[in-house]
Formats: sequence, structure tokens, C-alpha cells
Amino acid sequence: MSQLAAHMQKFKIGNLGGLQRHDERTLQRHSNPDIDVSKSSDNFSVLPLERLDLKRSLHKQVQETIADERVSSRAVRKDAVVLTEWVISSDSTFFERLSRDETKRFFTDAYQWFANHFGADHIPYATVHMDETTPHMHMGIIPLTNGRLSAKSIFNREALRFIQADLPQKLNEKGWNIERGERGSKRKHLSVERYKEAAESLKQGEPLFDVSKLQHERVPVVNMLNFVKGKEATQNYILSPEDYQKLTERVRGFSDLGHAVSEVNELKASLNAREKCIRQREKELDKREAEVGKNESLIETYDFWYDKAYEQTDKVNQLNGKIELLKTENKQWQQNYYRLVDAVHDMAKTIGTLIADYPAWEQKLNEFGQRVIRGTRAFAKNTLNKVQAYGAAEDIDSMVEVAKNIEPDMYPEREQKRQQQRKHQRQQGLER
Repeated sequence: MSQLAAHMQKFKIGNLGGLQRHDERTLQRHSNPDIDVSKSSDNFSVLPLERLDLKRSLHKQVQETIADERVSSRAVRKDAVVLTEWVISSDSTFFERLSRDETKRFFTDAYQWFANHFGADHIPYATVHMDETTPHMHMGIIPLTNGRLSAKSIFNREALRFIQADLPQKLNEKGWNIERGERGSKRKHLSVERYKEAAESLKQGEPLFDVSKLQHERVPVVNMLNFVKGKEATQNYILSPEDYQKLTERVRGFSDLGHAVSEVNELKASLNAREKCIRQREKELDKREAEVGKNESLIETYDFWYDKAYEQTDKVNQLNGKIELLKTENKQWQQNYYRLVDAVHDMAKTIGTLIADYPAWEQKLNEFGQRVIRGTRAFAKNTLNKVQAYGAAEDIDSMVEVAKNIEPDMYPEREQKRQQQRKHQRQQGLER
């Protein structure tokens, strides 16, 4: 039974342009010699039509998705992993049994499994390449979960084991005759070019040279007296210079390959040590990020209450300004009130004086004066009531009455003159 191949690679924001050009075959020349550009038109996408967005670049799609869903207001680090690309495939024997439509359904089922587990909104592309030796799908996943961008938490060891186990099982349940890869495999991964070079040299059934044309080496046979009796064939062969050169190159090739594997192992050990150090640094950064998140929350709370206090302070300043304005207006109304009271008082005294000095006009002046006093009093009270000076309006009545009823003893000289006038009138017979 064929085995499923599922390989993941991480990418930063600066790598997305080249990744898109490779997956969409927009380059004229490719570093991979297995790409047959004449078959690139057979490549296809398994994304649903409503998910395809050919106008936006991959760079823009990833940035906008992260900006829409990410909770933190901090800028994304330049070295952050913003996309993980999965390459899904199997061996050539598996695809030889499938038609083009069946191949498309197989990769669609694989895409749907990832969409169900990691969100269709987080998969910007899922492109199947049919222009290489074996069909395979390149599928990008933006590592977002709960508003947080973190590839290492989403695709940790447990998640990768789950994918390697559950994905082939679900595909097998859908009728695809495929199984998971070898558990705990210790095989090393070579580059594509190095693998092809080694594979070409190790093809089964391909002889290095034609053994049937080789001659056995013959050595002289001597007797005990050191006389040559003849020559006898050994198990060794005599090689021509050309065959010897081929054999030397082959042995040297295997030696170089062994050295390369050794160097790769050393490099991998070094990378593992660096990866361990990076994981430790990432843990420390996560702790710092959590502390920064707490501080950001406190800063947001402080900013909220600071804004509230600023608003209240502004309102208080406005109210203080209105209070000062009302105080000024109140002072002006008080001055106007006192002027009005003095005017009414003076008018009442004037009318009282007229009544005292002119007895012949007393009745008319009294009636006219009463009308003037009543009108003035009513006008003053209405004016004070309109400005809500109710106490002052009530004082008008008492002030007017006091001013109007002037007692004679308050003006002794005027009363004495009045009595003299009345006496003179009686003497003249004019007293009525």
C-alpha cells in the first residue's frame, strides 16, 4: 500500500513573494529541472471558488488576515512565522492508478481535512502541481488561533503526530488506498539534487561495466626450484584503464556521499542544539509577551480613566465659568434692584411731599400718585419675578408702603408751614 507524504515548512513575511512565484509558476526559469513548463497549465487549485482571490497577493492576504484576527496591538515581529506550507503527496505508483478527476478529489479531501481542523479562512492557497514527476499539493496555513499568531503552539509535536496519524486514516476511510508513513523513521533527508544524483548511481540492474568482457588475471606458477611451469588464472579481473577510471569515480562518489551524509548529520546536530536554544528563548519571549500583555491591559485601563477624569475636569471648568458669569449677572441684578428700590422710594416720597405741600390738589394728587405707585410697584415686581428674585419682589410692597405713608413729624418744618397756611386761610375765610 502506498504511503502518504505530508511535509511542513515555515515562512516569514519576507519569503512570501518568492513562495508565491514558485507555486504559481510565474517565473520563466526554475531551479528544479524536473519542472516541465509545458505541463504547467495542468496545475490547478482545490480552493472553493468563493475563497479564490486572484487580485490580492499572498503577502497582502496574509497581512490582512493577521490584522483582522490578531488581538494584540503590538506590531508583528519581523522574524515571526506568518505562514506554514504543507506539501501533500504520495509515490508515483499511487497516482498512476488515478485519473485527473480522481487526483483532484484526493487533494480536495486532503485540503478539506486541514480546513476542518485549522479553519478555511486561514488557508490562502492550495495548489496542485501536475508538471513534475509526481503530483503534489502546496497548501499554505496562517498559524492563527484565539487571536494569537503562533506556529509553534499550533503545530507542536503532538499536533504533528496527530496529522501524520489521522489524515491518512480519514483519507483511507474515504476510499483512498493509502497509509501513514513509517513510524519513528530515522532516515535522513537529502536535497532534491543530491538525492537524484545518488539514486541515479544506485539504480538496480545497471552494471558499472560489462563483466563478460573482463579477463581473469593470470599469475606464473613456479616449482620448488623456482622454475616457471606456466600461468594460472586467479579470481581477480584485469580492468582496462577506462573501466578502472569508472570504478574509481564510483568509489569516490560513494565516499563523497558518505562524507556529505556525515556533514549533514553534524549540521543537523548543530541545528538541533540551536533549535533547543531557540525554543528556550521562545519560552522566555512568551513569558515577556504575557507580562507585556498585562501591562498593556493596565495601560488601557489607565488611559480609559484618564480620559474620564479629563472629561470631568473639562466639565468642572465649564461649570466654574458659568458660576462666575452668574455671579457677575447676579451682582448686576442686585445693583439694578437697589436702584429700582431707591427710585420707587424717591417717587413715593415725592408724591407724599406734593400731597403735603399742596392741600388743594391733595385729592387729585393722591389718586394720581396711587396709580403711579401701583403701576411702578407692579412693573418692579414683575421684573424681579422674571429674574427669580422672589424675595426682592415681596419686599417691594413693604418698601412702597413705608415710603408712601410719610408721617408729618418726619418733616416738622413742612408741617409748621402747612399749619400757618391753614391759619391764614381761616382768617381770610377761605378755609373750607
